Amino acid sequence: MDANPRGQLSRENPFFIDYDLYRARYGVSIMQASTLLNFAQLQNLLLRLAIAEGWPYFFWSHMDIGVLSDEVTVPYKSFYSRALDVLNDATLPHPSYPNITWSASPREMRNTTGAWAIKFFEFDNLALINVAAWRRIGSWDTFVPYYNTDCDAYARILFHGYTKDSVSAGRIFDVADQAVAARDDPTGEKLETLFFPRASLALKNASAADAQLERYRIELAAKENPNMTTTAEYLDLPEPHLLDDPDNSPNSPRYQALVRTFQDLQDRKYASGRNTWQDVQKGGKGEPWTYDPRGFQKAWWETAGYGRDLYTKKWGTLDCTLGGVKLEDEWKSEYPPTPLQEDVAVEPVVGKRGVRGDDKATMNKRWVQRASSGEWYLG
Repeated sequence: MDANPRGQLSRENPFFIDYDLYRARYGVSIMQASTLLNFAQLQNLLLRLAIAEGWPYFFWSHMDIGVLSDEVTVPYKSFYSRALDVLNDATLPHPSYPNITWSASPREMRNTTGAWAIKFFEFDNLALINVAAWRRIGSWDTFVPYYNTDCDAYARILFHGYTKDSVSAGRIFDVADQAVAARDDPTGEKLETLFFPRASLALKNASAADAQLERYRIELAAKENPNMTTTAEYLDLPEPHLLDDPDNSPNSPRYQALVRTFQDLQDRKYASGRNTWQDVQKGGKGEPWTYDPRGFQKAWWETAGYGRDLYTKKWGTLDCTLGGVKLEDEWKSEYPPTPLQEDVAVEPVVGKRGVRGDDKATMNKRWVQRASSGEWYLG
């Protein structure tokens, strides 16, 4: 509800978000949902938001990831630049040949009527979505809220004749903790220093940040064009020059250390099993609008299990790839087509009660056991 923006939750509360840090320090926009959403509902919210805003495409990512640019490949490009390259390749009507200039901007030239529905960066750790394709594919199935809901949605991409493509923009790691533990770094300064050791010093006040940005600008301009007047300004700068700092060069020792840190975090997460990290924080008991953390974890697994039951009923299998299944097979295992039968005259049996229509319906039902809880029900 409103506990997070009001600062009413402790850092140990698993629902805590530091609004001041993200908004004031990093300029992140936070859109608050009207209620707690499951994974499938969140995907539908993103699609609805894109449609309402008129966005032909959008990116979304998981929150539990670590991202680094690829500093080994030559020439170097940042993760952001490579992601934009993927977007341009997917949405511009023609290749960007050097000898061709467009009268319109790339934004005006976007063409999202292609046969692709999603671009996977390390599966869907980061994903680029073609909204026009999803208008045909349809919404995510909210009755399969967690596990297998991606299987359902991504299989329907292929059923409708679209593609799901694997692309790359850099290094993405699936992690369960920060590179510097939050409990040891409440302000985030240690984390900033790990990624931006020089720049983090200037981030402590606005004037220093502006001065450092201007210095980078002068150095970069001078290196790109030695004939510019900024070259003299560059030569007059006190040593050392920021762009000459080994820490700012591609594949630096600092970068290699970050790769090792994230790889270690990913290995530790996978060793603990899936969806165990959410249960680490157990604080916040009695705080406003807070669900009991242990109860939340229990309810989450129960809900995920029921979703898998529904997936099995919907497609007749728990297999994620839905190999050999067609779109027409949806719910066929629950509602098989009734074969046409010829009317056959049945002689009445004296002393025997006839079978009514509702009795026949009961006779045709069968007992089914839930995969999640082991309960039996007539279905």
